[in-house]
Amino acid sequence: MKKLYFLFFFAFLACKNNSIPDGFINLEDSVPSLIIELRYSTTDNFVGEIIDGYRDPKIVLTLETVNALKKVQNELNKQKLGLKIFDGYRPQKAVNHFIRWAKKLNDTVKKKKYYPMLEKTSFLKKDMSLKDRVIVEEVRSMLH
Repeated sequence: MKKLYFLFFFAFLACKNNSIPDGFINLEDSVPSLIIELRYSTTDNFVGEIIDGYRDPKIVLTLETVNALKKVQNELNKQKLGLKIFDGYRPQKAVNHFIRWAKKLNDTVKKKKYYPMLEKTSFLKKDMSLKDRVIVEEVRSMLH
């Protein structure tokens, strides 16, 4: 079975009717061997709903970033490993969505799966971003 090397990258997830911004290209077209799991475009994420700005599950990145990912993926493929991309650059409307969700302290539908060891109030602290705290919890759950 192919082992996966997990990396978290922050790319822009384009909406259906939006064109790709200048200087960006589609990651999936450029590095088709990547495993991409864009949970923010589904309800299977720590919020439990599709996140604003993630309606169409596409990742577009700068050419420089895509080329770097391609090099890493090629090296990992030689070892029967590969990258799995969960997320990318975050549109501001997604950040706003996360903030609205974090302020709804009673909305803990996905706590058991995504942040069982954290209190939701910790997402409002300034020392670590919401995304970073959830990534820590997701990685912890993958290791157990």
